[in-house]
Amino acid sequence: MKKISEILDEYEFDGLYNDMGYDAEEAAPENWGNWPEELQYDPYWEDILARVYSMVKERGGIYKVHQGACLRPVTKEKIYDYLWVGECVESSEALLRTAAYDPYVIVCPDYRFMDGKDGESLFAKTLPFMQFVLRVDGRPVTGERIAVPGVDYVIDKETVFYQKVWEYHKAHPEGPHVYSEWSTIPDDAKQREDWFKYLALYKPMVKENSVAFVDIRENTIVQGSLPKDVHMSLFINEKRYLCMSNLGEKPAQVELRECWHDRQTDIIVKTVQLQPGSICFLENTEANIQVN
Repeated sequence: MKKISEILDEYEFDGLYNDMGYDAEEAAPENWGNWPEELQYDPYWEDILARVYSMVKERGGIYKVHQGACLRPVTKEKIYDYLWVGECVESSEALLRTAAYDPYVIVCPDYRFMDGKDGESLFAKTLPFMQFVLRVDGRPVTGERIAVPGVDYVIDKETVFYQKVWEYHKAHPEGPHVYSEWSTIPDDAKQREDWFKYLALYKPMVKENSVAFVDIRENTIVQGSLPKDVHMSLFINEKRYLCMSNLGEKPAQVELRECWHDRQTDIIVKTVQLQPGSICFLENTEANIQVN
């Protein structure tokens, strides 16, 4: 603890990212990648994390924690500002359980394991729950660090991945590129386009001083009840916004009590058709709304 305090004071970091260095019995190193659904409460673990969190907050910093998969440390005290999830997660369905976690959750899909890479489906599973997929493109990963002459490398999963990246990069130096060690080889070139498209739709809904009602069911917005697999959240600032997605396997129809502006098609609607894995963004400046 003393060393951490000295580091924070000397280097004036704006925060810490904790890629968890403590393995509970259920998540022992020999079982890496085969984590349980939930971890058990461990007071020792909580004490360490809470003390580090306090040191960071006393200096006005931000503290991020990553355990693995979609896991969160089981604690009674607040021990993070942001929880990083997604490592080795095999489907976007698994990410849905993080919607019930305390804010804020950083969703970083591990495309090495994901069963699908459809951009809209992934955002449909995150945006209505006030989560936003992390952007990872930027400077390409070439894999050349795994080919330094005279170095004997330990052959493990990470080494094999970088060897594949290096071979791919030599064959495709102009891209499309690989951007992280959680990437497919190569990354989907459409990810960047999708990310900016949904960011532009998301930002007005969550601007400063907005109020959000997440995953509402009973309300005066729709006629009747929401279909079982449709998730809808209401965001209120100077305007009113709806973010609605269909996470079922069949098309769904939602009848609205008021007319809303569809922000993607630029038309006025009272009926919304949602295909499986799709998401819509609506805006209304006049609606008289109550939610429970």
